[in-house]
Amino acid sequence: MTQANTLVLGGTALAVPRPTPGDMLAVAERMRELANARCGDPVEFAAGYAQKLPAAVAALLLNEALKVGLSGARASEDAVLDEYATLRGVRWRLWFHALRPAGSADPADADQWVTPDNRLDVARKLDEALRFEALDPKDPPPPTGTSG
Repeated sequence: MTQANTLVLGGTALAVPRPTPGDMLAVAERMRELANARCGDPVEFAAGYAQKLPAAVAALLLNEALKVGLSGARASEDAVLDEYATLRGVRWRLWFHALRPAGSADPADADQWVTPDNRLDVARKLDEALRFEALDPKDPPPPTGTSG
């Protein structure tokens, strides 16, 4: 069984299971999705400016926007890292790490726990609860799937 730490929010204790490598990948992917959504669609952005530019420049702009759009890599790494502390990012991470394992099927369940005023405090407490403990070499290896 996966060991769990405790996260206390508003007097309520929530179990936070040790994240698996699969969990960490899922969180990283979701933070990239949120950051990309914040950046908007590069093709739409370019199309809005293309009509104001000379034809050759507009074609180059649209070509580059298509490349970026198709690659899926719109947000910078800094923007992805920033997403871990945004309201949407903290809410989703709280749901994924604490509420989902407790039976919540809806990420919106985290909205009541994380507000614009307390998001950084919740993020700090969640990050503390997610810390990996030193592994004993005699213990079995941690699971590699997703928890829950």
